[in-house]
Amino acid sequence: IDLINTLPNKITLNEQSAVEMAKESYDALTEAQQVLVTNKARLLQAEEEIADLQAEKKANEAAAQAVIEAIAALPDTITLEAQDDVQQAKVQFELLTAAQQALVTNKDVLEQAQQTIASLQTEQEKEAALQRENEAIAKAMMKEIDALPAQITLKDAKTVQALSEKLNRLTEAQ
Repeated sequence: IDLINTLPNKITLNEQSAVEMAKESYDALTEAQQVLVTNKARLLQAEEEIADLQAEKKANEAAAQAVIEAIAALPDTITLEAQDDVQQAKVQFELLTAAQQALVTNKDVLEQAQQTIASLQTEQEKEAALQRENEAIAKAMMKEIDALPAQITLKDAKTVQALSEKLNRLTEAQ
């Protein structure tokens, strides 16, 4: 009775050994002695709570393990081709409860992969903007060349010279 009475109202997995000890003590009693235990229901309730907590712990560990494996499956070198996999791992992580997220031992790998993807996207956006700029410069040069008369004469020499200088300043990409 005293062992059962020492159990807290809110059972956690930290009380598992105390619950087990109370149950072992109860089981060691004779049937006649067990009948005299007035708080047996509290012991049974504590056992159920421990079983529920253990099941919850296993479920949390399994959910976290699935995310750990998804993160571990990401390539060592993150490229934009891995973007969907990184996003999927991120979504899986975010769908976990806070308790489950705390069990994910490699979330730093996921965070680093996300940062790498963001950096690569920024790089790709800069390259695309530069490509658009180069295309606009090339298009403008083509317009100027197309504007030259079909028959070039000496009076067009300055215009041709200016265009030639502009062409020489263009980069290979332009």
